[in-house]
This record gives sequence, C-alpha cells and structure tokens, in this order.
Amino acid sequence: MVLVVWVALAGASVLPALRMSRRSDRAATEPSLPCQIIASSGATLLVGFLAAFLQRVRASGPLHPDVWNFWLPKAKTIFETGRFDTSVGGYTSFTHPEYPPMAPVSDGVAFRFMGREDVLLLPAQHWVLFVAFLAALAGLLAGRVRPVILWPSLASVALLPRLENLVGSSLADEPLAELFALAGVCAALWLLERDWRHLAACSLLLAALTMTKNEGLLLGLVLVAVLAAVTALRPWRVLVPLAAVPVLAAVPWRSWHAANDARDDSDYRLGDLADPELLWDRIGRLGIAFREFPQYILDPGRWLLAVPLALVLAALLSRRRPALAGFCAGTLVVVFLAYSTVFWIGLPEIRFYLDASAERLSTHLAVFAAALVPLLAAEAYEPNRAPTGDRPRP
Repeated sequence: MVLVVWVALAGASVLPALRMSRRSDRAATEPSLPCQIIASSGATLLVGFLAAFLQRVRASGPLHPDVWNFWLPKAKTIFETGRFDTSVGGYTSFTHPEYPPMAPVSDGVAFRFMGREDVLLLPAQHWVLFVAFLAALAGLLAGRVRPVILWPSLASVALLPRLENLVGSSLADEPLAELFALAGVCAALWLLERDWRHLAACSLLLAALTMTKNEGLLLGLVLVAVLAAVTALRPWRVLVPLAAVPVLAAVPWRSWHAANDARDDSDYRLGDLADPELLWDRIGRLGIAFREFPQYILDPGRWLLAVPLALVLAALLSRRRPALAGFCAGTLVVVFLAYSTVFWIGLPEIRFYLDASAERLSTHLAVFAAALVPLLAAEAYEPNRAPTGDRPRP
C-alpha cells in the first residue's frame, strides 16, 4: 500500500513537472564573479554541513522524553500489529492518542522496510527528509530567487540551531515545521504568479500538515485565512476549496478517534474561549505568554534572526508587494497570537507549559520565516521586476 501511494503521488506530479518552465536554470547562474563566489560559497557550506550532519545523526538515536513516552511506542505498535490497535497496550494506550498519526505511521513504515524496530536508523531517514525539504525549497524558489540569495539562504535554514537539534528527534514538530514552511512558500509564489500548480502543491501540504499534529489544522487555517485577507477574498473560488482541504483531511482521523472512544489528552479546550469568567481568571497566563513566548522566537541562539529578518523585509516590501508582505507578516503575527491564546487557556501550569512547549512551537514560526526570507529578499533586491500576480484579481 505504501508503494502504491508513492507511485500515485509520483504519477500525479508528472504532468505539472513536464509543464514547468526552465526558469529554475537560474539556480546555477550568476552574471558577475563576486556573486558567483557568494553563491558557490553558500552551496558549498550547505553541502558540507549536510555531510557532517549525516555523520552526527548516524551516531545517536532519538533522545527526547516525549519520543520514548508515546511517539516511538505508537510507531512500534503500528509495525507490530499493522493497524491502530485499540486494545490494552495498543496505539490508544499511550499519551495523546488524539494526535494525528502521520509521524508514528512514517516511523512504523520505516521499521517495516528495515524489517526490525531499529530506532538508531530513524535519524538517518529524517536526515533524508530534511535534505528533501531543502531541495523542495530550492526547486520552488529557484525561478524567482537569484543564486547569490538562494544558496546562502538555504544554508542559513539548515544552520538554524534548534532545527538542527530537532531533525532526527522523531518529534512530530520537525515534519510539521517543514510542511508549514513549504505550504507558505507555495502560497507566497501563488500570490506572485497565480500559477495553479502552486496552490495544488499547497493543498497537498495542508492535508499532510493536518495529519501530522493537532497544531497542523490551526496552522493550515491561519495560512488560508491570511491568504484570503491579503487578496481581499476576491479569488474565493480558489481559497474556499483550499480552506476546506485541512478541515476535510482532519475528518477521517477525528471520526476514527470518536468511534473508538479514545481518550483526549489535549492540554487545552477550545470551548474555554466561550467562558468569559474563566478567561478573566486566567488573564495572568496571557500576560506571561506575551512576555516570555517572544523570547523563544527571537532568540538568535535558537533561530538566528529568521523572524526579525522576515518582518523587516516584509516591511520594506509593504508598498511594492503588499500582498506578499502582508501574507508573511500576517501569518507570523496570527500564529503567534493563536499560540499565545493556547497558553492562555491551557490546562498545565503556565511556566511548565512554556518550558515544555514554547521552544517546539517557536519552530513552526522560525522555519516558516526562514523559508520565506530568500523570496522576500529577492523581491527587494530586484526592484524593477514586474509584480506578476501580486495584485488581487477578480
């Protein structure tokens, strides 16, 4: 079945790939020697880092407590039973049985191809997926981003300190951040070019995002909502179906979860947002979240300057590329507010909740910002380029 799905996805990609223009040739050409040196240095740094990173991930397995508490046990259950076992000791016996299953299914499939439950090989698989993520960024951006910007930017994405630690961890936040970033890049390119293939890829990524972790549905809906806002809702025939994708993707899993009467270990209840008294009683939590969560997002030791740089570039482009600038800044701000609200209504003690979750949640914002930086920089670097599709169309 896994091979059938892979073949189907590859086959569905053939037609759009055959119709791709040759603008991606720009990824390897620069007219001046200084720019060639900068681009080559960025590409060399990226390749060298990935080679060294492979050696590191091969030397150790997943270490995070959550991985051993429920992510890997779920994957092992899927490998051993071939299904979502609801009996004692099965899939629903572990913490957070309500989480969507894509991450443990992926590791379970890896075990199936290994023929054994060898967790020491999983980081190498995640390294391959990380390389695929960077290659996907390169392929998407090469048509509009010069090599002198593209390759150093991709190297900076790979060198994000906490992302480096996350890759190979078997935490679902790694693929979640990568999928969200790629969906954001596809949406941004659609704003600039109005090419249906970008939205087709974005919809597939949004579906995968929803099946990776609970936050995926939130991230997908925020992305589409901001996309609709910056286009003044005019291309509604496109954006309404796009918004339906993450919602429909969540239905089968939520239905299965309800049908099997599996428990819900969520750290928050969205219904609490309708309780003014409870919200007022917890208002201090919101103040703490607003004060301390940004420290995780803006810390150069964690994420370099990915988010501040994206916001500065968006501000510089606000007049020339208002839709692109609004999409980038708006998504970052709305996701920050959404996560701050989660900390507000969350059930765990607020400082424990921040210590346990803030760094992982900041991953989604930082990787999204870092992936959009080269596109924003390219649009700022080439001020005379015609704004193909940046203005809303009826």
